[in-house]
Amino acid sequence: MRFEVHNQSYMLSFNNDDGRWYLLTPRFDGRMKAIPVVNEDEIGFITNTVIPFGDEGQPIIN
Repeated sequence: MRFEVHNQSYMLSFNNDDGRWYLLTPRFDGRMKAIPVVNEDEIGFITNTVIPFGDEGQPIIN
């Protein structure tokens, strides 16, 4: 699934080999950066969610 937030492109992709979801985004050098999606079963209850704003912005806690 591809989507865009604040003019930043993202893609959500499932890797069958390790059974994980990854958030893919282009890096400043043109290569792709894969960010593993954490599910609450791995770490327990999540009180806050961090939302990245890309390379130039600061993440916020929602």
